[in-house]
Amino acid sequence: MNQRMDPHTVDRLRAIAETRRFGVDTYLCTQGKPGDCCYLLLAGEVEVRRAIGAEVLAVARLGPGELVGQLALVDGGARAASVVVVVPVTALVLTRDVFETLRQSHSPLALHFQRHVALAGIRQLRHATAHLARLQLQRAHQPGGEPLLRRDRRVATITLAGLSELSVDLQALARELEATEPPP
Repeated sequence: MNQRMDPHTVDRLRAIAETRRFGVDTYLCTQGKPGDCCYLLLAGEVEVRRAIGAEVLAVARLGPGELVGQLALVDGGARAASVVVVVPVTALVLTRDVFETLRQSHSPLALHFQRHVALAGIRQLRHATAHLARLQLQRAHQPGGEPLLRRDRRVATITLAGLSELSVDLQALARELEATEPPP
């Protein structure tokens, strides 16, 4: 389910969003801070990092066609993770106003964008779950793995709480999309 936004939609979004370039080590999003925009990556790569206590985990690496930072705009909450540029990035910057206009509109572009937001959230949920499972397996097989397993259970509890919130947000978005689907 690694569906990227199609080039025609990207071209249409360029008309309403600013294109910007970001250098390596630039933070597009900082965990815990409010979100005022999201980014559609056109080129380059970012790493999604989640701080849990004193430990920072790299949970995903995303590239062209991926949407990042949208969850804080969907739910109005703080950023769930930090997003750091690892290969110079060119991105469309979708401000909260543009995002809300697209979210509330019934135009074909807006509906396609809304579906992409929902799919990006689902993809991120699946990736986070798989990453957590891999991490737990790796730690369980290390010497002295029992203390690590206890810590991993704590990490899992925190992660599952975040995933549960994401699931609720995605269900609400799916209901909104169904309600805004134009009649055939």
